[in-house]
Amino acid sequence: MSAKHPREDFRANEEEYFHKLDSELIEQIRSQEKAKAEEAERANHRGHCAECGGNMLMWTSHGMQGYVCSECEQVELQLQTLKILVMNREGKEVLKEINQAVGRATLKTA
Repeated sequence: MSAKHPREDFRANEEEYFHKLDSELIEQIRSQEKAKAEEAERANHRGHCAECGGNMLMWTSHGMQGYVCSECEQVELQLQTLKILVMNREGKEVLKEINQAVGRATLKTA
């Protein structure tokens, strides 16, 4: 029977410890890089249509605001604006005004 030298046990534990530490650091770096890449991807899409990639133009009417695509005319509304339109009895009139506002040349790019 060969007895292990105490240094061999210490060395094995040391290697295991540093391997675990390195693995955790590598995972942390990968996670940070992934978060940075996701933020960069979101930044590339801000102000652009989700449907076609065209520029989104801002409109304002009756204290509400939304965005419309300059290419495919897709409309983007905040949830609060949508609730106002749905709950408002004069919703059809507001929608007409929004449609007119969207058609005006005074739209601002987002």
